[in-house]
Amino acid sequence: MTFIINTSELSSNPQSKQLGAEMEVVNVGFLQSDEIAEIHC
Repeated sequence: MTFIINTSELSSNPQSKQLGAEMEVVNVGFLQSDEIAEIHC
């Protein structure tokens, strides 16, 4: 499974790393959710 995520956030923004970390947490949570487990089985 491949996800490509595009944002309009610039890497020069000091908050971009924090945003990336938050997005990662959300995506990992989604991939580990019951919703995806049902599809994967």
